[in-house]
Parts: sequence; C-alpha cells; structure tokens
Amino acid sequence: MIDMRRRRRKLFRPKRHSRIRRSSDKIISGVLSVLGVIVLVFVGYSALGPISDYLKAHSEREKVPVWTPEDTVTSVTAPAVTEAPEPAQTEDTRPIRVPDDAAFSAAKGYKRLSTADMKDSTSLGAACEKAVREGYFGVLLPMKTKGGVYWYKTEDTLVSLAEKNPVRGSMTAAEAGDICRGYGLSPAAQVSILTDNNRYGEDRIGVYRTEDDLVWLDDLYDNGGKPWICPYDDDAVRFLCDMVVELGEAGFKKIVCEDMSFPSFRESDLDYLGYHLSPDSDRHTYLTSLAKKLTNSARSAGADTLFCFWSYEIMSRSAECFVPEELAGCTLIVRTNAMTDLSEYFPPDYKRAGDTEKLEQLYENLSSLSGGLTVYPMIDGYLASRVDLEQLCRTVGTEEYFTET
Repeated sequence: MIDMRRRRRKLFRPKRHSRIRRSSDKIISGVLSVLGVIVLVFVGYSALGPISDYLKAHSEREKVPVWTPEDTVTSVTAPAVTEAPEPAQTEDTRPIRVPDDAAFSAAKGYKRLSTADMKDSTSLGAACEKAVREGYFGVLLPMKTKGGVYWYKTEDTLVSLAEKNPVRGSMTAAEAGDICRGYGLSPAAQVSILTDNNRYGEDRIGVYRTEDDLVWLDDLYDNGGKPWICPYDDDAVRFLCDMVVELGEAGFKKIVCEDMSFPSFRESDLDYLGYHLSPDSDRHTYLTSLAKKLTNSARSAGADTLFCFWSYEIMSRSAECFVPEELAGCTLIVRTNAMTDLSEYFPPDYKRAGDTEKLEQLYENLSSLSGGLTVYPMIDGYLASRVDLEQLCRTVGTEEYFTET
C-alpha cells in the first residue's frame, strides 16, 4: 500500500523535466484508477456489515453478566445477610450434655479475669461483656493478688497504714460487683491470703516475729528482704477475716482463697522464729485453723470461702493446708493447668478438649482424697471445653466450675 501511494504521487505529480506521456496513456491510467477506487469501495462496504454485526454481538455478550442488578442483589447481598451472625455462634452455643440426674441443671461456669480487667470500670465492663458472649454464668475477679496488691479500694484501716500504698484498683468492691451484675453475671472474688509482704504501720502489724519480738524478713533488708503476714498472729487473723466480710457484704457470694502456705524458712530462721514452724512440726494447724475462721466470717456476711489447691499438690500430698479432717465444713477448689506436673493423667497424646476420660479420672481421685468435702474444678481452657467441664461437674457432683484462659 505504501509503495502504491508513492507510485501514485509519481503518476499525478510528474517532475518538472520528465517526458510528457501520450494522451491515450493518461486516459487509460485514469480509467483504471477510477475502476480501482470503485472496487475498493464496494469490497469495503460489503465487509463493513459483518464486521459491525460481530462487534455489536461481542459487545452485547460482554454486557450480559456485568449489568444485571437483580442477579447481583441476590448473589452478593443475600449471603452477607445470612452469614453475618455466624461468627458470634462459636462453641458457646454447642448442645449441653444434660445429666440423667434431674436435680442437676446445666453447669454454671465462672471465667477468671486478669488484673488488667480491674484497672477501671471501662476495662471491667468490657471483660464482662466478653464473658457474656462466651456464655459464662459468672466471673472471678482478682481482688487481692500475690505480694498484697489490692485491685479494689478497700476500707480496711490496716491497709491505710501500709508504708507504701498497695491499692491499685479504682473501684470499691461494691462498685466492681455491681458492674458484673449489670451484665447479668455473678461476681466471685479471688484473694491471696498469706502471700502478703506489705509493711502495715511502723510496728509492722500482723507479720512473723522472732522470739525476741523482732520483725522477720525473708532476706537481708539491703537485699530487698520482705515481711510476711502471719497465719497465727491475732491482728493478722482479724484483718483477714475483716477482708472476707467486706467482700461478702459487697455482694460476692464466693471468695476463692489462694496461697494458704508458709514462706520458705531457712534452718537459721527457725533458730529465731522457733521450731514450732519447722516442716516436721504440726504447723499445718495454723493454716487449717485460719481456714475455719475465714469460712465462719464469710458465712456471717452471706458468702462462702473456697480454698484453692493445685491438683498436683493434692496428689503428691505436698499441700500443708490440705488436711480434710481438719477442714470440715470448708469447700475446696482444685486447680489444674500444668500438664507436665500430671503426666500420668495427661500423656503427650492427650487430646485435650473433647477427651474427658483422663480429666474425669483425675477429679474422681481428687474427690476421693478430699474426705467428702465439696470440690469445684478450676481448669485451664486448654485442657477442656465447656461441654467437657459440664460433664466433669456431673462426675464430681458439683454444679459450678471455674476456667482460666
């Protein structure tokens, strides 16, 4: 085509000094050129119709799946409406194993919260809202933790005498309980009883003292040595009983008491403190006696105390306070979440959630060792699902359980 156009330029625009062609040649060339143009126009027009029809049909085929408003609404919008609620329907809505015993209702679960949840009312409210979504009956609030840290504003005068303010929470016990109940949850309190290292007053009220009436520290003062609250000191016993009464009057019907134990005494410490604190003595009676007093005090305020032990402590007989015959009338809560400490019951091939045989076997043995005392399980969520725990409650004869997450 390019060459033809060039030849036509040579044909119609002859050079200035070129030879003049004959007139007959001009006429013939002109006629041939006109005929060529007529042929090209005819062929192009003939082909234009099919090409136009093809392009139009192709364009219409492309538009069909793209623009169909009614189909788009039914195929995209409708699934979003039906599937949106599904994320909220997690394992919490699974069928509950209803026991054969008609007196047993669906087990009531308490979720253990963290100290971060106790920072303020907003944090606690968010934790309660989550517990409700997860289907729990109640929540276990850390009110006093190891070291003697208070996560609520206690009104006890002894705490106000502490050398350093041990209160970290911004709510009173009653305010915290009201927030939980506002979400339809039953509040329970967790307190560390004897792992309390606060220096209460100039005289260090309620701590271990030597036979010369000097304050005992668990290390040299320059090394950060701390005092410990004493289970047989009259001021300490009165102070601890007042604490459970305060929580009971604030509406906490269950008070989980942890850390019912002695500090690690060295042999040289016993020379100053007295050998009545030797592991070979009957020092466990100080703990069981305190447990009975705490139980009676709590009941006077409409609450129950639950004394917490680790399952491996009971199985190995290493928990000094666990003397069932001296804890008559008390209630126990047995905590399990360390699989390595119970390899007999949780071998490497243990299937965790959904496999309750080993867990039930463990708590059957724990119950038999408890001398008829009521035992509530506290299980790590890693070891059992809610359905597993409800079945476990049926096995051990309780209607409530506690979980850690």
